[in-house]
Amino acid sequence: MLTPIIYSVPNPQKIFNRILPLRQQDRLPEVTAVYLLLENITLLAFWLLVAVLSINAAFLMFILYRRGSRRRYYKRKDASRQQFASLVNHFLEGSLKLEDAAYQLRQARSRPAKDAIQELLLAGSDDGNVACVTELLFALGHADRWARLAFGRKRAAQLTRSSGLSQSRVLGLKLRTRGLRRIRRRKLFSVKRAVAVYHLSRLAPGRARIFLEEALRDPAQDVRLAAVLGLRGDSAAIPLLLEELRTAVEEHNDVSLRAIRSALVWHEMAELQQFAPALTHGNPRYRFLALDTVRQICERISKERPLQAGDFPTQLRHLLQHEAAQDSSADVRARCAAVIAYFHDSSAVPVLRQLLRDENEFVRLHAVRSTCHTAYQELIPEVSACLTDSRWRVREAAARTLMSFGHAGVENLFRVFLDTSDQYAAEQVADEMQRSGVLNALLAELNSGTSVAVCRAVCMRLVGLNKTSILSDAVASSELAPAHRLWLMDALSAHPSRHFLDVLRELARTRDEPISTRAGALLQRLAPAAATLEVRHA
Repeated sequence: MLTPIIYSVPNPQKIFNRILPLRQQDRLPEVTAVYLLLENITLLAFWLLVAVLSINAAFLMFILYRRGSRRRYYKRKDASRQQFASLVNHFLEGSLKLEDAAYQLRQARSRPAKDAIQELLLAGSDDGNVACVTELLFALGHADRWARLAFGRKRAAQLTRSSGLSQSRVLGLKLRTRGLRRIRRRKLFSVKRAVAVYHLSRLAPGRARIFLEEALRDPAQDVRLAAVLGLRGDSAAIPLLLEELRTAVEEHNDVSLRAIRSALVWHEMAELQQFAPALTHGNPRYRFLALDTVRQICERISKERPLQAGDFPTQLRHLLQHEAAQDSSADVRARCAAVIAYFHDSSAVPVLRQLLRDENEFVRLHAVRSTCHTAYQELIPEVSACLTDSRWRVREAAARTLMSFGHAGVENLFRVFLDTSDQYAAEQVADEMQRSGVLNALLAELNSGTSVAVCRAVCMRLVGLNKTSILSDAVASSELAPAHRLWLMDALSAHPSRHFLDVLRELARTRDEPISTRAGALLQRLAPAAATLEVRHA
């Protein structure tokens, strides 16, 4: 008997279950690599977090330590200030010798105590005791420390030795390489040097000048700026500052012109002799800045006391009268007028008369402004001629200058105002008379009966120019005599304005006879003109 062969069909699920483990075994290296990568990333993130937290904790600890140390520093500094204040005051008053003060102050060993003594000495230093304070600062080692911070140990020793010998210049300077100069120019390295130079500038001028002259060669702007400002008031340092000014004009200088000039303007009149070479320099802008600095010095001193021609050095007076007044630069000539006006005597009159007729309008403008002093009343005709100048700034300045001369100047102002045929000049003079109060004084003279003809002529010219606001207010004022008020009402009716019509309406409602009657009559006569003005205004 034949047994049939039965072929069974395999189950697909069983086949898949057998194959799957084989596939997982094939992908085992890949799965393991991904798992290890995730584990490494997690570990890296954890340590990064630990590092960030550690840095923050360290920074926080540093801040707390810094605050604590600064608090302790200032407490010790305040205690030292209280401890040595009386001793320093006795020295500043002169009741304690230099050797005794140095011996007792050397007992301070800590940094807070030394800083407190330094501040006490600098705060109490003035022109009377600056030499003694300087010697004490050198004896205590403060000046040497500032010099080392600013210039280095070797150069500081040379400068200190030269300052003690009162030498004008220190030789043997080694120029640093360009790369090092670029590094020293950075604020990170220049701030401490600038502070040290500022402290050195507080020494006596004779000893500080050596250090400050050296600081002018520093590559950092902050250091040179501290040196420039430190030379303020030192008469022997004027050539150094003028050289810095010339460098700023002709070459490259990152110290501003304003800073250099602010250091120059604090000098006195007797020191202006040193500006003479700058006034004859070949660069016109440098001449202008030097002369303008002289003008600022004169302006500053004139606020304290009146200046005379004798206050100026002889050479400078000669340069102003014979060279600066004929300079090729208009800016120099204009500043010359402002400076020479401080002579306040007849020697300045010919120069100012020449500058009043200059071809440049700004020279004429400054010359007119400079003559507003009673010493220059003989220039009234020349100033009056400027009332008809082609430039409105000059006309405006001429009107103001004439009014500053008092009665004589105002009479010339009225004469030109009445005689000129220049419409623009007349209007500008009228505006100045109204702004300055001259017109109110004119109405007061009209009320008092003096110069009635001139006053009425000026009022009629103002009406013709439609400059009637103050005149309209005068009509409404009871301070003016009724006869003059009636005359002004008739004069203003020739060119009525809305303001004048409003004044007439107010007067017509009053019981002030005969003013109210005349106001009512004028309102009836000017009704067409009033209607035209209302339409035009609408």
